[in-house]
Amino acid sequence: MKLNVAPVLSIQVGQWLRSRGYHLADHIGLELQSLEKTNSLGLLRENPDVKPRSWLMSLIRGRSRKIFFGVVWFEDVQRKADEQNWVLEVYGQENAYLARQLAHDMTLTFSVKVVFRIISEDTKTEVFGSDFSEF
Repeated sequence: MKLNVAPVLSIQVGQWLRSRGYHLADHIGLELQSLEKTNSLGLLRENPDVKPRSWLMSLIRGRSRKIFFGVVWFEDVQRKADEQNWVLEVYGQENAYLARQLAHDMTLTFSVKVVFRIISEDTKTEVFGSDFSEF
């Protein structure tokens, strides 16, 4: 018996985005360690202007925050996103060119319509789990 496994959209797109150098996050900017079925994927990219932090003569290194570029929505009623009509929400006007190119590439690769919206003038940064802990 042959088993047909349908690809999960968010995993398929996530793998494609990773191959293009993006790190993936949830919709609030917390980096994902693994891919799973979800309605959206947050996009993180390295910040070339930030150098990694280190202490004690570089024996201890800290992670620098990545740029939280935006979120691609595959399914969301409020955003009018569905499997054939994706929405790419982008943080920061300076990311408009990159977002336009990414939306174009996703349209060609996945045969979908991708609308991109700049939803904030300011760029956001990655969220760390420790941002939610109480001191």
